Order: sequence, then structure tokens, then C-alpha cells
Amino acid sequence: SAKQMASNIIKVSQTYLEPLYQYLSNTVRQEPVIHMDETPFKVVDSPKSQDYFWVTRTTKEFAQHPIVVFHHANTRSGRIIGQIVGNNYPGIIMCDGYKGYSNQLYPQAKFGSCLVHIRREFVKLVKALPKTMKASKAQQAITLLSQVFQNQLSYQTANEKLVQRQIHVKPLMDKFYNYISQISQPIGQLRKAIQNAIQLKSRVYHVFEKNGQLPLSNNSVEQSIRPSTLIRKNCLFAKTEEGAKANAVYYSLVETAKLNQLNVQRYLEYLFDHLPESNCQDLAAFLPWSKNVQEECRE
Repeated sequence: SAKQMASNIIKVSQTYLEPLYQYLSNTVRQEPVIHMDETPFKVVDSPKSQDYFWVTRTTKEFAQHPIVVFHHANTRSGRIIGQIVGNNYPGIIMCDGYKGYSNQLYPQAKFGSCLVHIRREFVKLVKALPKTMKASKAQQAITLLSQVFQNQLSYQTANEKLVQRQIHVKPLMDKFYNYISQISQPIGQLRKAIQNAIQLKSRVYHVFEKNGQLPLSNNSVEQSIRPSTLIRKNCLFAKTEEGAKANAVYYSLVETAKLNQLNVQRYLEYLFDHLPESNCQDLAAFLPWSKNVQEECRE
């Protein structure tokens, strides 16, 4: 039956996969810069009307290994961040402008701000304008932000990237902020877009001041969330919180396997074949980037 199948999937996750999942989670905590985002997920037996997956991803360029971790929670409260990376996490979290990413809650952390989200508020306005008004102040703001993304840098290390950004990209960012701050008496969506950008300015400038590992956008974690969103549209919900946690475990392993160029089915089969006989010892041997896994399961 479907109920028995679901029960077995949860049991396998709890018995064999959760230790590996926890290993991935602990590895992410050690990274100096991470991405984070959250997405809604329905859980029928939850005490809340809306649950969430909080999703963490290592950065593309400088992380030791590419990892995605889904964390189930029945709230969008920023206090969940502490459950994921610890209340004293000292690194930088690239995120959107959601108020849960708060220095009041996490004074030792730094929060970056996604430029794509800032740009999106101006794009909303341009899309709503008639063709005769496309050459608008909002369009000029978009053009200036595009120059920030298009700037090509030459570097080999995070420190070199930070220096290159300070020289070549910061003046472009300054130009954008100087422009929007001089727009006189904006109204409606333009006012909202400008206020949002100015409110997040100090976080935006972390990319020039704090760490060259910090990306300009949060796109990579959003890309890792997208497949789970498609699955959610098909399965609609989890029945229990245990089922939601199992979803988080499987999503984490599958998306991390993809980032490490593994054949997902082959990797899961490898885990199911070998983890039980190992009694979940030497978990490092089962990580997606381990030598044996790469040899057996790589696409």
C-alpha cells in the first residue's frame, strides 16, 4: 500500500541516510560563506498551516565541496537559522531581504544581499509600463545593475577577487546607488524598489568589504530549490513531520549528488547496497565526492 511504502521510505531515511545527511549539515557549518533561502511546504499533520524547507548551499567558486542541505521546519522564524548553522555562526550568509535574516538574532554573522532580488523590484515596474515609457528611471536602474553583473574579473583566489571587485565593480555599484538616491519624489513601485535597494545597501557592500567568496546573487540556492518545487506540485504535501524530514534528507542527498556530477539513481543504489553493511561507520566514504563514490557513480 501507499501508506506502507511511505513508512518504509521514512524508516530507511531515519536508519541509514540521516547520519550521512547530518555529516553534510555539519560540513556546511564549517564554510565561511553560504547561501540560504526558504520555500513553503505543506505538512498535513503539522500544528502550523504552512511549513517550510530552509535550504543551505555552499558557494560555487571557493567551497571545498558543493553541498545542498534542506532543513524542515514548521515556521519561517529566523530562529531556525540557529538550528541550521548554530547561533554563533561567524560567517557570511547570502540571502534575500527577508527580515528573518537578522543581526539582532545573529550578531556574529554577516548577511549579504542578493542583487537579483533588488533588480527584480525594478523589473516589475518596467514590465507594467507601456512601450512608450520603457526608457524610464527604473530601466536606467536595471541597466546600471546589469553593468555590475557583466563586469569580468581576473582572479585565482578569493582575496584577489575581493581586490578586483573593489577596483572594478564597486564604482559601478556606487553609480547605481548615486543614481537611485537622486531620483526626486518617486512614487508607487519605483519608490518601493528604491527603498528596498537603499535599505539593503550595507549588506550589498559586503561583497566589496568582507570576503571575495561572497557571490553577487542567491541564484545558485534558488536553482537547487527548483526541482523540489516541481516535486511538491506533483505530490502536494507530506502527511507527517517525519515524512517532511525524510523529504529533506532525500532532497539534500539528491541535489548534492547532482552538484558532484553523480548519476543519482546509481548513487542511491550504492548507498542502499553498502550503508547497511557498514553500520553507518566511516561516513566520509559515502559522501558524493569520495573516491569510491566518484568511481562507481559518476555520470
